[in-house]
Amino acid sequence: MRSRQEAAQQAEEIIDTEVSHFMHWLQSLNAVSTIRAIRDNAETQRDEELDRALQLLQSGKDPEKIIAELANRLTNKLIHTPSVQLKKAGYDNRDDIFDVAQELFDLKTKDL
Repeated sequence: MRSRQEAAQQAEEIIDTEVSHFMHWLQSLNAVSTIRAIRDNAETQRDEELDRALQLLQSGKDPEKIIAELANRLTNKLIHTPSVQLKKAGYDNRDDIFDVAQELFDLKTKDL
């Protein structure tokens, strides 16, 4: 009788653990649409800049300058909106946004 109770308790613990894992997985699905939108936006910007660079290459421009400009323009496009939003958060005294940004981008900032 005792071993059945122990087995039942172990089974219950396994079920609780697996239900917890499933619930965490289910919650993670909420992020999928946001991740897809971020990726789609980045890919659109990449494609625009790549098309521009290819046109410049075909017109005979210096490849090194084109690649440098491509990298610069793409970087600027990708960080523009987050930069604007971070400045707005600073204006609005939203320190929580800075904490989230540092976590999202895995930043190690120096205290100013």
